[in-house]
Amino acid sequence: SPPRASTGRHPCPGPWGGARPRMSSVLSALWGCDGFVCCIGCLSLMPGVVEKVVNKVAFMPPKPPGYHVTEESEVFLIESDYGLTQMPDLSSEGIGVQTVRLWTNRGNTILGFHFKIAGSRRTLLFSHGNSTDIGIMFHHLKELCATLCVDIF
Repeated sequence: SPPRASTGRHPCPGPWGGARPRMSSVLSALWGCDGFVCCIGCLSLMPGVVEKVVNKVAFMPPKPPGYHVTEESEVFLIESDYGLTQMPDLSSEGIGVQTVRLWTNRGNTILGFHFKIAGSRRTLLFSHGNSTDIGIMFHHLKELCATLCVDIF
């Protein structure tokens, strides 16, 4: 049988509605690329730019922080509406929470929580990821403590 004439339709539907795009191969490669992604892609070719962008974005602590400690060492959690809520008493759930302060060699203070659940014989050492803090993680750690029935430090 004789070869069929091209219908101009692409065999796989795409964002162009099935019609084959009529562009150079470079433009075809960039067809689905928005300006931001393309800009970051080009900048990644320059030495040191990726590291600077990652450091600016990935290692920034949240503002405002997810907790506040008063002069009297009372701990308040900052809610999504920026209101302060005193750290909840979890004793009715069988969980005790101890606030811990650690000092670094550089003189910085790190706040931590030690969740203790009744009957636990194990402790999970938890270190939160970048761009969050212990106040934001408080409720997740409480759930982890209760679900796994382990102490969490």
